[in-house]
Formats: sequence, C-alpha cells, structure tokens
Amino acid sequence: MPYFPLEEKKNTLITMPSKIDKGKAPYAAGESPAVDRAIWNALAFSSPNFPSAGSAVYYFSDGHAEQCCSRPPQYLIPSFAFPCHLAAVNLHADPTTEQVFATFSLTTDFSSPTTTAKTFSGSGFTSVVKTLSKSETNRKSKSFLMLPARAHEVLCYSGDDLDVYDLNNRRWRFRHVVTGSPPLHLLTNGWGHFVSSKMLVAGDAVVFVRDADGIIFVGCRRCDGDECDVIAMNMESSSSLITKRLRKKREEAEMVMEAMRWAVEDGEGMVEGRYYPDSKLPVYVVKKEVVETAMRVQWKRGMRVQKEWEMADGFTCWLQGTVRALSPGSFNTPWRMLEVIWDKTCKRTLENPWDVEPYQALITQMPEEEIQILD
Repeated sequence: MPYFPLEEKKNTLITMPSKIDKGKAPYAAGESPAVDRAIWNALAFSSPNFPSAGSAVYYFSDGHAEQCCSRPPQYLIPSFAFPCHLAAVNLHADPTTEQVFATFSLTTDFSSPTTTAKTFSGSGFTSVVKTLSKSETNRKSKSFLMLPARAHEVLCYSGDDLDVYDLNNRRWRFRHVVTGSPPLHLLTNGWGHFVSSKMLVAGDAVVFVRDADGIIFVGCRRCDGDECDVIAMNMESSSSLITKRLRKKREEAEMVMEAMRWAVEDGEGMVEGRYYPDSKLPVYVVKKEVVETAMRVQWKRGMRVQKEWEMADGFTCWLQGTVRALSPGSFNTPWRMLEVIWDKTCKRTLENPWDVEPYQALITQMPEEEIQILD
C-alpha cells in the first residue's frame, strides 16, 4: 500500500484532490495518467516547453531518432527539417517509471482543428528538486530525505505529517521535521517505503510541486546511468536482496520510421509521435518562429555563446562557451549544427542554434589549426 504510516481504518486509496483529473480514482496498471502542463514542465528537466497544439512547427528527423531506445541505422535516417502543423498535444506520465512524456499529432493541413489536454495556469506553482544521495536511497537502514531551506516555499512546515500525491493519483504520507539554522526539511517515516516502491537509486531526483491550492505533488526524474537502469529491491520473500531492472521508456523505432516516411512523402494525412524529456535530448518538434529567429544569426566559428542549464539542486545557471565548428550537416538541417566547447568543463557538445544564444558581440580568435568542420 502507498500509505505509510496510516491507521487501519484509513488503509484505503484516496483520490487525489487536485486539478489533475479531479475526482478520478487511482489509475489502473498500464494506464498513462494525464498531467497538468505546469507540473509536466517542472518534471521535464531543463527542456524548453513543448509547443502547444495549433503551433506551426519544424519536425527534426535526427532529434526523433535520438529518442529511440535502439537507434535505427544511420543510413536509414534522412536528415531534414520538415515544416508542419501541431494538431494535438497530450501530456502524460508513464504508469511504471512515472516519466513524463508528450504524445502529439502532426499534419500539413494548417486548417485542421486542434486538440489538447485541458491544462491550468502555471501561476502559483512552486517546485523544489532534490537529487538523491546514496544514503537517501539506502534500504538497509532507516533512510530519510533532507531538503534545503528553500523547500519551505513548497512544503510549508505545519508541524504535522506531510501528505503528497504522485502522478498515479496515490497519496503518500511522510513525517515532516524541520531542524537547524538555516532550517533543513527532513522527511523521515514513510520515506524508505516511498524509495522502495518507486525503485529510486542514487542519482535519481525527486521533484515536489505545490499548486495554487496548496496541494503538493511529487514526481521522479530517473538518472541516465547504464541506459537509465533503475533497481527495484524485493525484500519480502527473504532477507537477501533480490534485484530487478527496469529501463526508462523511449520512443519506438517503428514510430520514428513511420514519421520519417510521412515527412518524406510530403506529409499526407496525419502522423503521431512521442517525446520523452531528458537533459541530453532536446525537443525535436520546435516552433517555426523559434527556429527561424535562431537561423537569422550569423553563426561563426569562435562566436561566444551561452546556455541556461539546470543543476542537480534545481537551480539554473548560465554556461558560457565558444563555437568551435559548424557541422557540415547544417547544409541539410540545423539540428545540432554547432560544436561548442564549454568554459568550465572544457567538454565539447553539439548544440541546436535555438538552444543557445550569443552573449558577446566580440568573436574569439581561434588558432587556424583549431578551426575545422566536424567530420
């Protein structure tokens, strides 16, 4: 049962009193719950907001292929940007991993009616993110979660047990303690049961979101290690730990190939797709105006750029770097056309022009041997 601790007379599932499918019972196994856009955005890493239904967009085939759990062979993936119309968008959470994802429909008929899930204003929503340490996911001992002082805006300590609701419409209860100066928020009784039930491991993150009515939701971001494996431990049958592995959900290769065929054939009819937010996988359905604005910039080698980045503690910062090269594939599509060397890490990444922005008019002079086109 997802309640811990509770009196026996209250040992039943309770409907989430929230703006998400209000009045609905907990979701059945295999059913993907609908998620409010404000909560979806809070759980979607630092990904830009997914476009709304009715938007004129570009569909990027390379970005869609990156979403596959088993990427199709490169020779089967034509690189292109296809202009189309976003006819429908629905925001969900996977019932098992609780990953948020978007399902959408594309068409070339710009006069077609649009449909989108009912969402509520993001005003009044606050959130706090905590990346879990090894001790916070240790099932051998009585574990607890420690949250920073800024969590007060979300948890609002009242001296009682804290009730939160997950994305499957189930309530969880934790003992909530505030201690120290500056104050730290501790979730104790009930936390270990939550960790085991959600199959959380060190490196995963939990996100607490408070809406305008004071209802608190909790969601999970799975870590990226070993193809985002998470470990489930079953301790009921014996004292030894029995491990089972689950994987993050990804787009199916068949859906990617179908979308590419649709675009190559000039977009007759309508095609569907899914996007799973990830810190390393950009949105591949992008507003037309956003792409075209970015492509009006005269991108050059040596240009200084910056990018907003979400850190492990949920705070955002600006990363600065230098454009080292332009990909030759940019003649066909601007997807990841910029090779950027970031100042602090000295790492090189391939970036989309609309995901970075110039922040200095001065162009850095790079040695000739360092200026090259990516192979």
